[in-house]
Amino acid sequence: MTDPQAPQPAPSNDSEGNQPAGEPSPRAFAQGTGIYLQVVGVLLFLTTCCVCSSAVFWDPVDTAGEMEQKVTVEKQQPIPTLQTMFKDPATAGFSIMIAFSTVGGLAMAVFGLGLQADKPKAAAGAMVSVVVWALVLIGAGVGLWIGDGSIGARLWHLLMMAIALLSLGFTAAAFKQVRKHPPPTEMEVLPADWEPPKRGHH
Repeated sequence: MTDPQAPQPAPSNDSEGNQPAGEPSPRAFAQGTGIYLQVVGVLLFLTTCCVCSSAVFWDPVDTAGEMEQKVTVEKQQPIPTLQTMFKDPATAGFSIMIAFSTVGGLAMAVFGLGLQADKPKAAAGAMVSVVVWALVLIGAGVGLWIGDGSIGARLWHLLMMAIALLSLGFTAAAFKQVRKHPPPTEMEVLPADWEPPKRGHH
């Protein structure tokens, strides 16, 4: 029997982010945010790809005469450059929104996976990705709303902006939690005597 008067060991204060077995992780919210970013990122990538492939159906149907006139005008115009592209703010804003939403969706999915897996630098990467995406959406929105943007494009921008702001709030809270309780750095370091398992060896 143990002596009840014997001093009990004090609970250890692990500065590396480890928690005793059976207790919830101090980065549980960050890990949940990682799952959220994965879902949003994949859906964002897929939907923007669908928008790109179906953009031609959004334009009004032209008659044969209008099509011939457009082809004649395009043949007389010089090769398109960034300068000529940005003469139409709505088209430039919509193109930038679609392009950066596709890339941003992939980045959010990748860093969200890192957040869920407790990777040390995933929180900073997710924060940078969401902030850059939100800033790009603001700039693209200026072009859409001051230019001759369609109702569908403007509604799509409002939806993307709402998702960006929601994601920014979740990611900022997760980033603060990871900074307060950083994950253990030994997670990515293999022991010196570790050997890969051999197939067929028992």
